[in-house]
Amino acid sequence: MLTTVRIAGLAAGFLFCAGAASAGGFDSETVTQDANLADFKSVYVAPVELDLKADGGGYGSSRERPVSADDAAKKAADFHADLVRAFDDFSRASAPGAGVLTIAATLTELKSSRPTMADYDRNAGLSASSIYAGGASVEFDFSEAGAVLAEVSDEYETSLSDGRSRIGLWDDADRAFSSWARRVADFVREH
Repeated sequence: MLTTVRIAGLAAGFLFCAGAASAGGFDSETVTQDANLADFKSVYVAPVELDLKADGGGYGSSRERPVSADDAAKKAADFHADLVRAFDDFSRASAPGAGVLTIAATLTELKSSRPTMADYDRNAGLSASSIYAGGASVEFDFSEAGAVLAEVSDEYETSLSDGRSRIGLWDDADRAFSSWARRVADFVREH
């Protein structure tokens, strides 16, 4: 009995340490050896950039469905607001500079959960009740005065079998933004 309790305790401790070692749980994480992100007291969250994949079907169109320039800009602004809120406990700088950790996000893919106007432009017979497995992809750069300290990337893919309701056009992307904002703030605190 005592051995079982010890083994369970060791396993729990191992899992806790393993989780702490991979703060953020992003698809890709690179941190320079001399970077200590947690030491920064001031952050600048740059406006979110867009570098959406295109296949000739319009601005930011993926192989699956297009994303209009207006939708992409609105989603970038929404994501920026999420990131700013995630760093409420930091002093926020108004520009990059020495002693300021700059967090720059670039959205590389956006997938809606419901048909957008760009979808209707591409396929006029599309049903308003259509539901998609949406998501997004992002790349983050963490820098000080132009010197890159860390890079992170992640892809948020969903499945229609996950049981989640998708009422809004961008439910899955918004879920990704919220998760990334929280995880990026944790990543900074833990590195």
